[in-house]
Amino acid sequence: MHVILLAGGKGTRLWPLSRKGLPKHLIALGSSSSLFQETVKRSISLLSEDDIIVVVTNKDQERLLRSQLSQLDVPESKVLFLLEEVGRNTAPAVAWAVIELLRRSSSGAAVMLPCDHQIGDVAVFQDQVSKAGQVVEREGGIVLFGIFPSYPSTGYGYIQIGQDGVKEWDGERFYPVRAFKEKPDKDTARTYLESGQFLWNSGMLVFSLSAFYSNAKEVMPDIINLLESNQDVSSIYPSLPSISIDYAMLEKISGLMCLPARFRWSDLGSWSAVYEMEKKDSDGNVVLADMIGLDVRNSLVIGQSNKKIGLIGLSGMVVVDTHDSLLVCPMDKVQEVKAIAQRLEKDGELSWRDPAKVERPWGYYVVLDRGPRFKTKRIVVYPGKSLSLQRHQHRSEHWVVLQGVASVKRGEEEFCVHPNESTYIPVGVIHKLSNPGKIPLEIIEVQNGEYLEEDDIERFDE
Repeated sequence: MHVILLAGGKGTRLWPLSRKGLPKHLIALGSSSSLFQETVKRSISLLSEDDIIVVVTNKDQERLLRSQLSQLDVPESKVLFLLEEVGRNTAPAVAWAVIELLRRSSSGAAVMLPCDHQIGDVAVFQDQVSKAGQVVEREGGIVLFGIFPSYPSTGYGYIQIGQDGVKEWDGERFYPVRAFKEKPDKDTARTYLESGQFLWNSGMLVFSLSAFYSNAKEVMPDIINLLESNQDVSSIYPSLPSISIDYAMLEKISGLMCLPARFRWSDLGSWSAVYEMEKKDSDGNVVLADMIGLDVRNSLVIGQSNKKIGLIGLSGMVVVDTHDSLLVCPMDKVQEVKAIAQRLEKDGELSWRDPAKVERPWGYYVVLDRGPRFKTKRIVVYPGKSLSLQRHQHRSEHWVVLQGVASVKRGEEEFCVHPNESTYIPVGVIHKLSNPGKIPLEIIEVQNGEYLEEDDIERFDE
């Protein structure tokens, strides 16, 4: 079975941990792996010898996603990246992936997964997806995963299932889809919950490639025709309609099946959803931080490993502390976090856009301070790793070595810099920083210039 991974998003609902430059699927929550990496790991076993993973994302996230993939045991030949010029919601993204898969194989099944979901009971998930794949290959259909609602949510769309025409396969019951329902008000959601006929729409699909294509060709021909008739998809992608696969296709076709999930699921759409999925201590707290708490109950606390957080007399609160930002709010107000991120964007605040700690294939850096004409970073380069050969047109850089040995190429010079020593990189000079040692190289970098953003990098050896 092929795997289609949708990796996009702005990262506003889980601010300040997620940002535009580090969306939700690229962060780790209660794990050493990001949500994207966890999605890949639970998908690997679904691939047969000839199947691949298709990652649909944008150019801004490609480098980070490839970096995170490199940390997993996934051959490059098994992954295809499709880079959207602009975001156009899920219908164009999935259609593009299906067309590319059909160019490689004329038949087979695929599973479409958002990369920002958290799944418990991974073995059950893999078993159900595999069985759904067998059903769609046998019958040429499309299966949606539904989640039994645990409360009358107004934040999810619902799938209404029927009892007539239920299909059984290897211990699973596939229900016919009767209707899709938009996010309801509280009273309607309560009615849905009590009826037992409505499931949350998880956004996960399993389908026959040929069935998806034939249905898409019929109900969204404008998208399919544009994608098929242009070799350079990037040139026409901005002209595609921005529409979800639910609106563009699923709500317009018949014969859909719904498989109720037997695994724990959350789309982590808010900090309260994170709290619900994580393990609680005896006081009902989820603590992902170095916390000292006195009379703290039923709260979510996330912080940095090198910072002690002291809390007194809190109940039902969310506390999220990052290198450069702090969020404190009641659990019942977490839906308003998105408004905070939007306000920061409107005001031009960098804490909405840029993560304070940025992971790279060679290591990471943390922005310590910034101001007019200067920015200070702590840079860690892993043993044997190097930054690219590069130059900057608008800034100079001073490097002070704190730990390890820095191998430096500066113009025609090559030399080493040891702890308590420093060097200077003038504006416009080609340079490269490497760590030839056995321990992490740690330096302080002070940038000075009229423009200090990350796109002032001209690379030469990539």
